[in-house]
Amino acid sequence: MKPSEVAIGDPTPQRVLIDSREELHEAVRVALGSGRRMVRALHRDLSVFDVSSIAATESLRQLLLGDRGARIRMLVDDTAWLETRAARLRLLQRHFPHALELRVASDEDPVGDDACVLVDDHASLELRATRTTSGSLWLHHKPHAQPLIAAFDRRWDAAGHNLPASPMGLA
Repeated sequence: MKPSEVAIGDPTPQRVLIDSREELHEAVRVALGSGRRMVRALHRDLSVFDVSSIAATESLRQLLLGDRGARIRMLVDDTAWLETRAARLRLLQRHFPHALELRVASDEDPVGDDACVLVDDHASLELRATRTTSGSLWLHHKPHAQPLIAAFDRRWDAAGHNLPASPMGLA
């Protein structure tokens, strides 16, 4: 089954294997489209998830507009991609500085090779640390998402301050 063949409205647990970069980007769009209140993303620089694409930023914007309590939290080790290649995501952060939070992981608990996108408490996209794109997307499966959410929240709490919504002196 391909990510585009997943029935988001179907409440039964569904798993899709991801074997290519194209399937990964499609799975990110499916996962983000299923969100209502919370998105968590974790990767050394977030580039692999293409969260600054038009489709991804529009999904994130719709999530933030859909619920005033909605939050997006993204945790990285390196901010270079965010600062140089993620203009749409950073613009979205400027429009929603209270809701779209970006942080650098602590040196004691770095992101390293971990990579996941967690949506609400039911969807999880997790990549394995391999040379090729390999991972899985779980929808409507809380038992798989809960340990990943707990690990993300632990790292989030240990991380430093949020990255500023606009570069210093350019507000």
